[in-house]
Amino acid sequence: MSRSEFSSKLTVERQHLDGLEHVNNVVYVQWIQEIAGEHWLRHASEAIKRQVVWVVKKHVIDYKMPCFLGEKLTIKTQTPAEYKGPLWDRYVWVYKENERLAVAATTTWCLLDRNTGKPMRINSDILNVFIEGE
Repeated sequence: MSRSEFSSKLTVERQHLDGLEHVNNVVYVQWIQEIAGEHWLRHASEAIKRQVVWVVKKHVIDYKMPCFLGEKLTIKTQTPAEYKGPLWDRYVWVYKENERLAVAATTTWCLLDRNTGKPMRINSDILNVFIEGE
């Protein structure tokens, strides 16, 4: 797996469910944000993490099928090669055990200077967090 890819596994628990007894849409948003954060934290140096922070600009989520209590899920994310100024998408997929796609999402993240809070262009240091060694 390249550094542009990251995955995590989890089991659906009762607190993830809504009134229809399937994973609540808000929980998927939480998982999408968490895996993007884990991916960044796994590869970014402490020096870079002290300089910048990512914030969500937009989530586009396609719910394909519901997930239920006790199901084991795999959440995968990938950063594409393309980015624009301070904006970089993350693709996220949630798969059921049988590798059937339950959720597909594209989220757009904006890079901010941690000290000023202002957007900053993605530079080679940031780019290398995800593509170094590919």
